[in-house]
Amino acid sequence: MPVTTPRTVGQIPFNFPCKKGSQAGQPGKGPNGIGNTRVSNALYPFGFGLSYTTFKYSNLEISKVDDDKEISFVISLTVTNTGKYDGDEVIQLYINDEYSSVSTYEKVLRGFRRVPLKKGESKEVIFEVGLDDLALFKDHKFVTEPGLFNVLVGSSSENIKLKGSFTLSL
Repeated sequence: MPVTTPRTVGQIPFNFPCKKGSQAGQPGKGPNGIGNTRVSNALYPFGFGLSYTTFKYSNLEISKVDDDKEISFVISLTVTNTGKYDGDEVIQLYINDEYSSVSTYEKVLRGFRRVPLKKGESKEVIFEVGLDDLALFKDHKFVTEPGLFNVLVGSSSENIKLKGSFTLSL
């Protein structure tokens, strides 16, 4: 799905990506609680798709490439078709800036790959993340701040299969 589909009309606007805490719920118990009446998840999250087979994600590795021109990070993983049929999987890479000077999104899509896999086949998938991919908009320009960045890899914005992190120091 190229968009997030809300479960009910009462969830509109329901968007992805969203700012940290913008989709947070109220407590389930207590005087201000809403119990189990609130619907807080999407019917179909961003990136959702169906398949006749199953996939396993493994071997997440994050390495820094620091050449004379630019700093970048190479993110690699292995995807295996563990099901009974041949199929395609769309691997999605999300990045999250753990601590930033301005409010940022919970996670931002920074890459995706459609990988066709035969039954039982495994493939290595590689993403490269540059400084431009880590930039945020501050004071009317894009800047890249040092800090901790989380790497989230999955088949949709809610179905995260692998997590890792790296530290950027400028």
